[in-house]
Amino acid sequence: MRYNPLQKKFDSLKEKIEELNDIIKQNEISINTYKSTDINKLKKQSSDLSLSITENKIELSKLRNEWDRLKKEWWIFKPFIFYPLTALELFKINSKIKELEKITNLKSEEHRSLNKKITEHNKFDANVTQKETEELKSELLAKETEFKELKPRKKKVDNALKSVVEEIKSMEYQLENAKSRLSIATDYDHRLSSAKSPRQRAIIHNKCEKYFGEGKPHLIIRKENSTIRKIERDLDKAINRAEMIGINSAKLIKKIIIDGNNFCYEGSDFVGLKPIKKLVSEISSESYDTIIVFDSAIRSMMKMNDQQLAKEFPDSINIHVVSTSELADETVLDLASENTSFVLSNDRFADFKEKAAVKDERIIRHQIVDGHIFIHDLDIRLTF
Repeated sequence: MRYNPLQKKFDSLKEKIEELNDIIKQNEISINTYKSTDINKLKKQSSDLSLSITENKIELSKLRNEWDRLKKEWWIFKPFIFYPLTALELFKINSKIKELEKITNLKSEEHRSLNKKITEHNKFDANVTQKETEELKSELLAKETEFKELKPRKKKVDNALKSVVEEIKSMEYQLENAKSRLSIATDYDHRLSSAKSPRQRAIIHNKCEKYFGEGKPHLIIRKENSTIRKIERDLDKAINRAEMIGINSAKLIKKIIIDGNNFCYEGSDFVGLKPIKKLVSEISSESYDTIIVFDSAIRSMMKMNDQQLAKEFPDSINIHVVSTSELADETVLDLASENTSFVLSNDRFADFKEKAAVKDERIIRHQIVDGHIFIHDLDIRLTF
């Protein structure tokens, strides 16, 4: 799909897998051919053919000499006496020469082919080719594994893009149609400008009205130009949206580190654990490795100790409470050092610009509004 960032890698992997399969297949054919070839038999055939070709050439030389002799003899006496028997003999010899030349050429071609096989067989190293094939099979297995992992990710992005891509295609069709209508209306307008009589102009106005339902081309031109500008604006927005959806959907996320305290507020109002518990319930189905980091203020806010807090969440969720909000920020970012780890927080982390998650823009923003959770980068919309 055009806006899927994984498409290029998907196509490249598919092409590489096909290429490796072809090379492996050809190598295995070459090895099997080498092992099944009786080189001594080939050499014997080559030697026999060489001898036969030599004998044919000797015979050809004799026939040509005989043909030359009879031809010379026939030419000398032809003005005086016609020798039909000599002419017949010449014809027979010439036929033999052509037939023997054909046989000799075929044998020579077969001899060259045999010698080529012998040369290739002698040059071929089955052990080296077998080793190369095993290495290629290892590479193929790695590529197939990578392709297998990429395929569902690509499909997920394609599905996320489906509606916006259909919208883009529809707008592209509308734009093409509007430009076509504009071109036709412009042509009518030019024809009106060059019309030489009121009758000609009336005919053009009539044709324009039949086609557009409006007889004045300049009004159609104005309308279609306005339509084109609107479609182009909407199309640019849709394309930008598709590109963002593609980028966000293509992110390989294995671990999510949630800024716990940050997720307990709706605006400036503390709403407790409801949003984060709802979120955890949702993302657990995605098999993310999830860690929630709270600062110590959560204990007094929720009137819970660490053990009570942990019981609010499934056992699969790692809960960690640190002493200060600053330490919580740094802990969150340090836990997201791997490039497949993302931080869920609305903090800007201005004091930690050197951290990998900040530099690599692996911070995912969220909105909590009127009992709703919106995480657009993860295509999450929840009510708590």
